[in-house]
Amino acid sequence: MMLPPSNKNLPIEKLVQIFQDKTASYKLLLFKSVLEEAHKISHNKDSNGFVEISYSTLSANMLSIASYPIQMFKFSFGYSDKIIERINDVESLTDWKLNSLAMNEQEIKHNLISKFQNFKLKKIEDELLVKNVLWRLLNPWFSLSHIKSDSEKKINVEIGSQDLALKTLYSIFPKERKVLVSPVWLEYLQENYSILLGWWEINFVRYIEKNNPGVPNIAGKLELPKDSNLKYAREYWQEFIKFKKPVCVFSKTPIEQPYGIDHFLPWSYLGHDEMWNLAPLKKSFNSSKYNHLPAFDYVEPFAKLQWNFLKFHLDKSNVKLKNIHLECYPRDLKIKLEDLPQNSFSEPNETFIKAYSDLYKLDYARAERMGFDVGWPFKVIEFISPNLLEKTNNIIFSPAQRERYKSCVPFINLK
Repeated sequence: MMLPPSNKNLPIEKLVQIFQDKTASYKLLLFKSVLEEAHKISHNKDSNGFVEISYSTLSANMLSIASYPIQMFKFSFGYSDKIIERINDVESLTDWKLNSLAMNEQEIKHNLISKFQNFKLKKIEDELLVKNVLWRLLNPWFSLSHIKSDSEKKINVEIGSQDLALKTLYSIFPKERKVLVSPVWLEYLQENYSILLGWWEINFVRYIEKNNPGVPNIAGKLELPKDSNLKYAREYWQEFIKFKKPVCVFSKTPIEQPYGIDHFLPWSYLGHDEMWNLAPLKKSFNSSKYNHLPAFDYVEPFAKLQWNFLKFHLDKSNVKLKNIHLECYPRDLKIKLEDLPQNSFSEPNETFIKAYSDLYKLDYARAERMGFDVGWPFKVIEFISPNLLEKTNNIIFSPAQRERYKSCVPFINLK
């Protein structure tokens, strides 16, 4: 397992122990918060080279780190973990919605820091940071087995952390509601940022996997995604559409421009761009579908579309498709290469269709338990009035949105 790099001037053996005996995500989130602050800081040092990080900054960072995997991927952080409750507390007390899907990480942090400072959210800081995690993260530096009371342990760690001889990761100053990172630790965190981040990610993935058994590709869902690389998928589907004129799985109408390449099961659930889960979809349909799982009735038509797509390219002896992108079908659908189209006359076989059905049944059940919306339907949407918000098919539409959705579905009686 990857471990933090050694350093002759620091007790790294203590750092290695900080994630032991964790029952919640707080230690993981706090260390990442300290690491990120140390990584970006080139100023805010006092005359002795110490870096100050306020409780509000640490709290805001912790919530911003947790918000994306919770909101986008519906991850559970464990029964005893209260991080979701702390996010809800901030929203209710500040009348502000933390939307990690519409903001980048820096915007989230900036907004959260502002909320903690302007609304004086000390109670949330205390529950999130001060009560337990801030001092518990430093436990490896202290011998506390003889002390029974947590409150006494907390005081011992807070006072002891200010003893520079102990070389704790940071020093705690409760009255000033801040921590100080010493120059030697700051240098270590900055010089070894990439390795320490990798070490943190391994521990975080293990924690999330433990609390989300069976969820696919957890390691790929830790941070905001970079743009999906669907270049080859677009090329393959464009050629197929040009010559074969397929119909949309959802609307049963010809696939025409403008269309995009969509994930049948949303990327927010699967976390990958494998070819077997991709298909063309009119861009406006995609706006409506978003990260919902389509109604299960669409699975068989989708599987047949995939069959015809493969048959077209395999019949053309598309070497690139065969060598690079074909292997994901037998690997993930648990079928043999012989179960894929063999020639231009091949009809969809039962094994291929059943493989999609069996795989998606498991995914649908798991996604629903996680909190994803399952059963998105393609339906005709009717607007009764352009001046009112109307709730139709679980989507809120306003007059401004009406134009955006005109090409999404056939409209009738639009007044």
